[in-house]
Formats: sequence, C-alpha cells, structure tokens
Amino acid sequence: MAKYNVVQKSKRESSHDRKRRAHGDPNSGKLKHHNAPIAISGKRKRKLLRRLNRDQKEAAMVKALENNMGDVDMVSAEGSVEPFMVIVT
Repeated sequence: MAKYNVVQKSKRESSHDRKRRAHGDPNSGKLKHHNAPIAISGKRKRKLLRRLNRDQKEAAMVKALENNMGDVDMVSAEGSVEPFMVIVT
C-alpha cells in the first residue's frame, strides 16, 4: 500500500506541474482559482427581468413628465410676458 501511495503522489505532482506550466502565473507558477458561474433559476430570472423592465418604464415616464412640465412652463412663460415700465429718478 505504501508503494501505491508514493506512485499516486508522484502522478499527482506531475499533473500539477503540467497544469502550472500551461495555465499558471508565469512569475509564481500558481494556478488561479476560477469561481463557477452562478446558476439562476427561471423563476428568479423572470422576476429580475420584470423588475428591470418596471424600473426602466418608470424612468421613461418620469423623463416624459419632466419634458411635459418644461413645455408647460415655457408656454406659460411665453404667454404671460407683460411689458412693464421702469422709472428711473
């Protein structure tokens, strides 16, 4: 059994060395650990998309409302221009 452990250890060591040469950092030789992509369920994905669409729609409505209010202010300002006299003494 001890002989098998030594053989297995050397196999592991050689495979690790191969991986370090191929994919490791050139300076240190260390391998980078990549995190697995996080799977999102379909239900969660739909919920997030719904929330995103709602937020975008609200932002568009606010922007349209601001534009309309600006137009109303401009029209009211143009319509209420009254000449006034300045008296200088």
